[in-house]
Amino acid sequence: MKDNKKKRKEYTKPIAISVGLHALLVVALLWGTDFTMSKPEPTGQMVQAVVIDPKLVQQQAKEIRQQREKAAKKEQDRLDKLRREAEQLEKNRKAEEEQIRKLKEQQAKDAKAAREAEAARKKKEQEREAEEERTRKEKERAAKAEKERKAKEEAVRKAEQQRIAKEAAAAKAEQERVAREKAAKEAEEKARREREAAAKAEQERIAKEKAAKEAAEKARKEKERLERLERERKEQEAALDDIFAGLESETSANQQAQGQFVADEVS
Repeated sequence: MKDNKKKRKEYTKPIAISVGLHALLVVALLWGTDFTMSKPEPTGQMVQAVVIDPKLVQQQAKEIRQQREKAAKKEQDRLDKLRREAEQLEKNRKAEEEQIRKLKEQQAKDAKAAREAEAARKKKEQEREAEEERTRKEKERAAKAEKERKAKEEAVRKAEQQRIAKEAAAAKAEQERVAREKAAKEAEEKARREREAAAKAEQERIAKEKAAKEAAEKARKEKERLERLERERKEQEAALDDIFAGLESETSANQQAQGQFVADEVS
């Protein structure tokens, strides 16, 4: 586009100079020409001489020059208008390119946020699985410890049974009852806590999956909008190319027409 502007400027100045020089040449030729007829030798019949008024010729030349200057000014005004329109289109194109750049940056940020959200979700899922594994192992350890404890208690019970059989039997029965109730309560409380923790973890996982899907959908829509803006930018660039091609064709046609007009005037 800058090359087209430069070419227009290069064409305008030579055209104006050429028109001015040809106008001066026509005036000089008209001014220097002797329009008075040389007096012929008498041949027996008198011929009246014809005299052309130089002022009239000068006036006509002046009018021709003014008409040409007016036409040149009109053409220059038209070219200036086209130049301003082309410059405005160029400004609009640059503004759209800046907008596209910013949208691409925002798209990159959104994609990064989506990736971070997915990574956080996976990390949370891994932590939940690790916690479940830890809980399972803790249960196994507790079961083993309980088994060992019961074995020891049984040994003590058998040893005491020989000494205080009835009292030991009653104590053992009461102890087992209390232990069962306590274990049942503890198991129920532990199961409740585990259910609540699992439900909370599932809610967090669902929320993060939803956020990741929304971010991905937003990124897809942004991509479609960027592609539409890119198509519009290319269409505007094609329109600018057509305008510049038209300007060059009109300039060439004007030069040819002016050259032919001057040639006709001189001849």
